[in-house]
Amino acid sequence: MLQSYSQNIAVPALSSIPFNNNFEKGCAVVQTGAGSFQFNKKGLYIISFDASAFATAAGGNIIVQLFRDGLADPGGLTEAASTAAADIESLSFTTHVQVPCDNTCACNVAPTTVQIRNVGIAATFIQANVVITRLC
Repeated sequence: MLQSYSQNIAVPALSSIPFNNNFEKGCAVVQTGAGSFQFNKKGLYIISFDASAFATAAGGNIIVQLFRDGLADPGGLTEAASTAAADIESLSFTTHVQVPCDNTCACNVAPTTVQIRNVGIAATFIQANVVITRLC
């Protein structure tokens, strides 16, 4: 299980959200960079993300997207229209990630990695929180 969060961070458009405070239990999932998480064991994982954010300039859409091994994951997407600077919006998603085994049921050679990115307008995240739990 891993929980990671940040508070009061400006995140440019098309950038990973940096998570600066981290709690890890076990080694199934670990944080490998400010905005990157690595799955070290095969299994089914649940990812829950929530945030409060506002546009840092003129209004627009704040969009947060989960990326798995560099590719956008459509199950991990949330969007909110911030009509003006400092218009606070709530964002959240919950999705699963399956980390498969190979034909011998061994772990994959390369670990699965995920990132949570701001793919919309530049935004200030009052809080951003992610919890990743291995179910089985």
